[in-house]
Amino acid sequence: MSPLILLFCSLTNVLANKDSSVNVPLLPTLTWKYGTNSRVFSTPTLSQDGNTLYVGSEDNSTHAVNTKTGDLIWKYETGGFVESSPVLSPDGAILYVGSDDTNIYALNTQNGDVVWRYRTNYWVRSSPVLDSDGLTLFVGSNDNFIYAVDTSTGNLVWKYQTGDFVFSSPVLGASGSSIGAMLYVGSNDAYIYALSSRTGDLVWKYKAGDIIRSTPTLNPDGTILYVGCRDKNIYAINTTSGDAIWKYKTTNGIFSSPVLSPDSSTLYIGSDDTFVYALHAKTGNVFWKYKTGARVRSSPVLNLIGTVLYVGSDDDYIYAFVAGTGDVIWKYLTDSPVGSSPVLSPDGKTLYVGTDKSLYALDTSNFVTLKNS
Repeated sequence: MSPLILLFCSLTNVLANKDSSVNVPLLPTLTWKYGTNSRVFSTPTLSQDGNTLYVGSEDNSTHAVNTKTGDLIWKYETGGFVESSPVLSPDGAILYVGSDDTNIYALNTQNGDVVWRYRTNYWVRSSPVLDSDGLTLFVGSNDNFIYAVDTSTGNLVWKYQTGDFVFSSPVLGASGSSIGAMLYVGSNDAYIYALSSRTGDLVWKYKAGDIIRSTPTLNPDGTILYVGCRDKNIYAINTTSGDAIWKYKTTNGIFSSPVLSPDSSTLYIGSDDTFVYALHAKTGNVFWKYKTGARVRSSPVLNLIGTVLYVGSDDDYIYAFVAGTGDVIWKYLTDSPVGSSPVLSPDGKTLYVGTDKSLYALDTSNFVTLKNS
């Protein structure tokens, strides 16, 4: 079935019993394709003006790519794979990223020069997160530690030891009066940790059934933490007590990271069981699920108004779903498995995503208007 026919067939339920028209995305067109000659598992990061895309690759390098042309601006070669996803300083001048060469790097975004590096004792595949003022960077390492690093100097603020590798990336909650913002992160020791971001002290930890490489997601008021686990479950955890509110079991491990709808009613996540899931965020009940052709380790992303869900699969496709129903709008065939998570341009018109071979920029701005008669 052609993508256009599939698009019209899949949206029958969306238009049923409605009097209004709806603009629906058509199959995207390729704007450019940039080859790194190796796997891109890192999630791309956009500069504040949207003109530069930063991404890591298993060619050992961090790449800065022109978003208009797909041309390389600069690249910085480390001594190992770069699966960590970069993060920018608040002013956009510094790019922070981890490498399998054990270092956390601070790079000048204009030319890729090293501002500082901090050495851990093993791979850094966790992706950094910054506190609200950009003064402290938090990241995990496969040396079992979670690190807090001063961004102005690259010096250690504190570190906390877990019981195994920390592939999962941290997420920050709301600030507390005495302990600072809460920092949440998973570990291969099967625990989710809640730490004081100011001191690194443990507040609570929750034991799941297997390793946790999924990055947690918080609801807007910071009261519920969602995370996937290799024990096949998606967990919703009370951030005050550290107790589970609910868990939903898929049929294989979960390495994808969850995303919430704008109204926080729906949680989207992929699983190694090949499905993309939409769950009720308060109960864990299934709204819809869709079977792709292979495992889904890419993490979903929503368009600016939360109506379209994009996600990659190891079946080599990037999918666009109607977020509310799970109907497939389109799927785009790439050159290899899609483990990277998509990122949208600030205007929502371009989707950037990495595969096992390349970095894609897809124009998603072509629409068709469907009306009820």
